[in-house]
Amino acid sequence: MGFSRGGNAALYSAMTRFQKSFGPTKARIVAHLPFYPACNFQLVGELEVAEAPIREFHGADDDWTPAATCRSYIGRLAAAGNDATMTEYKGARHNFDSPKNPALWIDSDVQTSRNCMRREEDGKLLNAATGRPFSYSDACVEYGPSSQYNDAAATAAQAAVKAFLAEVFAGK
Repeated sequence: MGFSRGGNAALYSAMTRFQKSFGPTKARIVAHLPFYPACNFQLVGELEVAEAPIREFHGADDDWTPAATCRSYIGRLAAAGNDATMTEYKGARHNFDSPKNPALWIDSDVQTSRNCMRREEDGKLLNAATGRPFSYSDACVEYGPSSQYNDAAATAAQAAVKAFLAEVFAGK
């Protein structure tokens, strides 16, 4: 389970090539639970994932790591026969599950790569639009994403995770 950039780790740790290189050797990951990750990547072997289920959670109004690219990626995973689903919460923004952020927060000093598509090629992440190595100084990088706690979304996500984990660990 991971949130935002940690959500990236929770999501992409499902890829078999990453599990072979960095995963546990004496155990196996039984589920992947990414919350609002960035899915604007085209990675080599991105549809080759372990058999563990993937449950992705996202605010529909997230302008930091938009839901649309995750919807696309999770849809491709599912279409390829993988156990992957995405739950979107209407009206929820990035960090919707953090009660420490009750008011809408916009920070003009914070970067977002929401408009950058990155493509993996020869072990490097390239800006798909330019074909050059991706950098946070690329023109597609913007400032000022928002975040805000959403009690309804947080409560629903917590209930969904509890129910899902009870199912995963039933009888174990």
